[in-house]
Amino acid sequence: MLLPVSWPASCLLPAHVRALLIKEQTAIGPSEATLPDYSTYASMGGAKGLEVERHNNILAGPLDQLRPWGELHEISTLSIFTVPLQKAHMHSRNDLCSVNDQEKNTILGMEFGLTQCCGASCPIELNPPIVVLRYGQSVSINCSTSESESDGMGWEATQGGKSLQPVKHLTWTVEALTDWNISPVCYLNLPPDSQFGEQCSANPKVVLYTFPETISISPDSDGALKEAEEYNFTCNINNIAPVKNLIVTWYKGDTIIYTDTFKNPSKKPVNQTSVLGFTPHRQDEGVTFRCEAHLDLQPEGPQLHVSSQEYTITVNYGPDIECSDMNVLELLEGETLESHCPVTGKPFPYIKWEFNGQPVDPSVPLTRENKGNYTVEAEGRSFASRTLQVAVLYGPELECPHNYTAVEDTLNGLTCTVKGYPKPKIIWYKDDEEVELPENLTRSDAGQYSVTALNTVSVVNVTVDILVLYPPSQIVELEDSEVSVGSTISLKCFSRGNPRPIYSWNYYRTHKVTVENEDGVSLLIIHNATGYNAGFYTCRASNTIGNVSKTVRVTVKVVFTLELLLLLLSLSNGTRSKTPDSVSIRLAGNLSSVVEESEFQLQCDIINVAPARNLTVLWYKGNETIKSDTNDSLQVTGCLPKHSRDCDINAIRSALNVSSTISITLNREHSGAEFRCMAKLDLEPTEPQRQLEWTSSPLNITVYYKPSINTTKLPKTIPVFRGYPEDLICEADGYPPPKIEWLYSSDNVHSVSGNMLTVSEAGFYRCQATNDIDIIIHEVEVILKGKPVTSSCPVELNPPRAAVKYKDPFSANCISKSNQTESMGWESTNGGVPLTVDVTSLSLNITSVTDWKLEPKCFINFQDGDQCLSHLTVVVYKMPDSVSMSEPSVLIEGRNYSMRCDIKNVAPAKYLSVHWRKGNRIIHTETFDDDKSATPVNKSSVVNVTARGDDDGTPIRCEVRLSFWPDAPSLPPIESKSHQVTVLYSPIFFSPANEEVELKAGTKIELNCTARGNPMPAYGWTLPHDIQRRMKDQSTNQSILTPSFELPGTYTCTVSNSQGTKTKRFTVTEPAIPCRVAKLVQGGIFSLSPLNRLLGAENNMGNNFLQWILTLCMFYTVSGEGCSLILKPSRVVVGFGEPVSVSCEATRPVRVLGWESAISAAHTQQDLSVQWKVDSLIDWIEEPICYGVFFTAPRQCEEKLNLVLYKTPDSVSIRPANHTGPMVEGKEYQLLCEVQNIAPVQYLTLRWYRGQTEVYNHSFSDLTSSSPVQVSSILVITPTKAENGAQYRCVAVLELGPEGPQPPPTVTSEPLNASVYFPPTFLSPEPEILDYIVGDEITLNCTATGNPPPVYSWQSSHPIQERMEDEAALTSSSLLPGTYTCTASNALEKKSKQFIVKAKTKGMPQKDPCQKQACAIQTCLQANKYVESMCEDVIREMRRCCEVHAGHSICCSGFKDSPPAKKSNT
Repeated sequence: MLLPVSWPASCLLPAHVRALLIKEQTAIGPSEATLPDYSTYASMGGAKGLEVERHNNILAGPLDQLRPWGELHEISTLSIFTVPLQKAHMHSRNDLCSVNDQEKNTILGMEFGLTQCCGASCPIELNPPIVVLRYGQSVSINCSTSESESDGMGWEATQGGKSLQPVKHLTWTVEALTDWNISPVCYLNLPPDSQFGEQCSANPKVVLYTFPETISISPDSDGALKEAEEYNFTCNINNIAPVKNLIVTWYKGDTIIYTDTFKNPSKKPVNQTSVLGFTPHRQDEGVTFRCEAHLDLQPEGPQLHVSSQEYTITVNYGPDIECSDMNVLELLEGETLESHCPVTGKPFPYIKWEFNGQPVDPSVPLTRENKGNYTVEAEGRSFASRTLQVAVLYGPELECPHNYTAVEDTLNGLTCTVKGYPKPKIIWYKDDEEVELPENLTRSDAGQYSVTALNTVSVVNVTVDILVLYPPSQIVELEDSEVSVGSTISLKCFSRGNPRPIYSWNYYRTHKVTVENEDGVSLLIIHNATGYNAGFYTCRASNTIGNVSKTVRVTVKVVFTLELLLLLLSLSNGTRSKTPDSVSIRLAGNLSSVVEESEFQLQCDIINVAPARNLTVLWYKGNETIKSDTNDSLQVTGCLPKHSRDCDINAIRSALNVSSTISITLNREHSGAEFRCMAKLDLEPTEPQRQLEWTSSPLNITVYYKPSINTTKLPKTIPVFRGYPEDLICEADGYPPPKIEWLYSSDNVHSVSGNMLTVSEAGFYRCQATNDIDIIIHEVEVILKGKPVTSSCPVELNPPRAAVKYKDPFSANCISKSNQTESMGWESTNGGVPLTVDVTSLSLNITSVTDWKLEPKCFINFQDGDQCLSHLTVVVYKMPDSVSMSEPSVLIEGRNYSMRCDIKNVAPAKYLSVHWRKGNRIIHTETFDDDKSATPVNKSSVVNVTARGDDDGTPIRCEVRLSFWPDAPSLPPIESKSHQVTVLYSPIFFSPANEEVELKAGTKIELNCTARGNPMPAYGWTLPHDIQRRMKDQSTNQSILTPSFELPGTYTCTVSNSQGTKTKRFTVTEPAIPCRVAKLVQGGIFSLSPLNRLLGAENNMGNNFLQWILTLCMFYTVSGEGCSLILKPSRVVVGFGEPVSVSCEATRPVRVLGWESAISAAHTQQDLSVQWKVDSLIDWIEEPICYGVFFTAPRQCEEKLNLVLYKTPDSVSIRPANHTGPMVEGKEYQLLCEVQNIAPVQYLTLRWYRGQTEVYNHSFSDLTSSSPVQVSSILVITPTKAENGAQYRCVAVLELGPEGPQPPPTVTSEPLNASVYFPPTFLSPEPEILDYIVGDEITLNCTATGNPPPVYSWQSSHPIQERMEDEAALTSSSLLPGTYTCTASNALEKKSKQFIVKAKTKGMPQKDPCQKQACAIQTCLQANKYVESMCEDVIREMRRCCEVHAGHSICCSGFKDSPPAKKSNT
């Protein structure tokens, strides 16, 4: 039968039959008798190629190459034989069901011939056909036939053979089979005419085996193995058969490393060996080897195995010097040689390190001075040495000046020094952007810079403030102007320069012209302009670099108004002088105290006096006149120097604020003295009755003076009797009262109580008296009574002690007081003098003192052999290289601040004292008595101060002194650069109390609200009467108010700045008279009447003007609910420069209806409505009022327009307030938002955003200014790493109400990008355990986030073949099991993470999921003589299995879902 199959052929074969796999039909038949045993025929080639073997005289081959059966008459037995196993792609017995694609569509030759195609075969059946048994066991095989006509059967065998017997079945049995080559044959004799011939036979397969109980393993070398040398291990398997079924497996640990098989065809037992070649490495230390023997006799026989004992190896290696392969070994300062260049070996070697020929300890941390060439030698199993060039890396050390000043367009001389290795890179940043300083600096280069020095080790930053000086720019905003008589005009002069320009004005001096200089702008204000104010005005701006000027023309035009009429009336009264509002005396220059013998100035302030040229100031101490100042020595308060015409008192006729100063020097006896100044106004001879005098309140002066110690009670030398303590009392005079401290270096315990020190030991003791002015030290030498201190060694040292500057020459003399002197000498580390005989005095001369601990000793040898020593106390000192003080930031009153003084390279520190001075007053003193260091050190002193308003503008500095003892050299103090303190403080009135002023006929009142503050205060006045508020020339933003209409009431002055607001009230009273002119004016009837109407009224009144006034007193004014006026709209919000129009309507007949306004005033006498219209509104103080004069009561009423004039800011900017450069996570910082030129500020809200989230808002509703101002807001933040890269911005929102623009106007700052430094953070910080299969690729992922980005390094107990120090992930297929440590570091911190790599053994191949079904088909076909139709059920199960496991089953790889083969009809 020919059976086409699509599953693997090996699954269908009986286990004892080899397959013959051909591409075409194959037949089995007798071969030629002449064919030799086991010879091979060559095939015809191509697809029909076939190797043919002869076995038992049976030939297998292609049909067209086999002779017909009739010609094969000499055949006696029939069997099948095959091509060799390797030609048929056969596998071992364990893999019978594993085939490849070449084995598809094969034809299987069946064991007993293909009778349908090639004739009959021998009708014998063997049971079992294959037998597997151990040597010496029993065996039994039954041979039967179904042939009815036979002459009998028999067995041929070397053991248990049986002769011919007339039976249908015959059993071959052996009790103990011992023939290794046994090959039994069952034969059947048939009649001569049988189709099978006269005789045929069948051969069962008998496999005899033996297997050892133990096997052994042995190396070819005893003891430890040497690294990198090849060794052989032998596995001994004795008495094994059949050896061709033997498999030897070698294990290293639990990993299979080699499998050995054998082709020996011998059936008899042999002693078999398997050899494993192995080259050890140090990583193999302690590993175990074993071999396992497997004898596979399945499926008919057992599967046997046995394992050897484990063999553990020891590997000797090295010594190895495991340094980098680079020519230069780079180490961080503080790291060690042994950590980066370890020496390994087994046995552990002897190691020697040398640097410049000198032995060094490799475990000692290196410093930058340790760079150079090193040699390391290691001796162990062998000798190794290496020479290394070691470079020591350390971070940048950057020094830059804190401040640098240059003149514009001059050569840039700013230099910074930096140290570090590798050589640091210096980067300059301004406003967080990298910049390069030009060769010549310009004004645009001014500002604060952050200088960054960085190398691979770290990053450092310093801040440098660059100040660029440049001359004033061309004057802007000063133009020709026109003003109406009686009105007020301001001329604005502005120029940019550094230093900020000083302004001076040149013009014809007239009444009511003032100059205000504030925030870099000079305003010349002409009040109540007259024809005298017309002319040319020149503004000059100057600084230390240059000057510039500009001239403009002012034209005064006459507009006759009620105000002008009142002005003319007041002039008709003949007012020509003005008495001062006040006369006061104070210390000039913001001094808070007077120091003895220091010159200071007293200042006398005369407020609002005219004419100032007639003024004389007298000065008094007690009742004694000490000076008289004429107008030549007087100054206009706040004015520029005298060469400016602005300060010429003789040229100004209007009322002025003037001052006089006097220079005085006092001593302590003058403390408490009383000073006064008197202002005397001497008018012209025509008015002798008006010579007036005003005297200030007295000023008591307290004189501060430095301490003075009472040396009468505390002499320089004090004897003390042994055993009886003495009290040293230190008393000092001074103001403020001095603080007493005792300073001493004796080790003995002393009792200190206040200014008293109890002593019992000889020595030097210092009393230190300290107050705000100075420090005084008085030294006392305590001598024990009785035996002289020098009696033990009769010498005199001159000087007895000394202080000498480092590297200065020094000499001392030693004089012997004994007549028994034999010789003398000096012992000294500098300039010692050898023993000198026959002298009684000996000098020590040192050309340059270089020993900081110089302790010279004079020794004397006496004639009797004795010797004595006397020590000379020498202090070696060095003045500081520099004394610098941190520049104070802007201080805020009431807050505490720290300032630091740095002293570089001073010695010895114990004699150092630091004095902090504010002005000339000492505010803090610090000493360093506990510092015993003799060599130069750096010291710092920190003082904590509470900011006060009086400190604003006061210079602060630190002063350093080295003070020894009274007769030591007096060293000059070294001072730091003085820094002026800027203190922001709320306004303070010069006269804080509320005032009451009485109106007097013929005099003008002036309300003085002058205050000081920082920033400069802004003034605002609340007037009691509407008519006053409506006057165009009434300015309410100045310190001194001169009301246009002098009316009684309460005038409130509000002074404010960014630090606070203060209020002062002036109550103005008048004599009780019926109906004053002011009442008439307050009624507003004539407030805007044309001049011709006024003149007409006056003509009608004639000389009865007072009667008309009394008549008009009947009229009165109302406003609010009782008023018959309606404004449309009632509230107006208009942008600066935009047009505005409002209508005022009367609800009843009106005589006069009008608008009172500084701009576009209007009125009507016919209509019931009037419009106020402005094409471009630019007046910040405009308050339009609609008024009406009616025919019936109430005769007058008014409505004030709620007008809001707004302006969006020129700019909104954001910047760091207290730092530059990146921020550090967790620290507190301030961001400053500045808004320039916005109005009205009370409607402003500043909103702070981080990204799109609002984090803070700041309202300014407490401020009242209507004109543009500059404001700022501070946001305090503590950034986190999540905020790195976040954008901060501030948005200025003007919320002007429903009448204002919608949405509200907003201006947004440019975003500020936050750069936040934070330490490395691993994505997964916990240690990771990874299983690793040898040969597979593995990745260790150490990725971390951080700013600056982290730098990575790896460490392991095993060398890493691939250097990936800068990589976050380590990927390799050659890693060894062990612990790997990854370190991620940046400028802030280092963090580490561990990876534990464990070895994992590859698992044995899984059992084929469809092997059971494939082998079931094989069994079924065998049982049914390969009739495929008999096995359709199991074939169906195979199909089902392959549908599920087609991708995972080898047995399914050749299985095709073809219909079952048709049953043969033959």
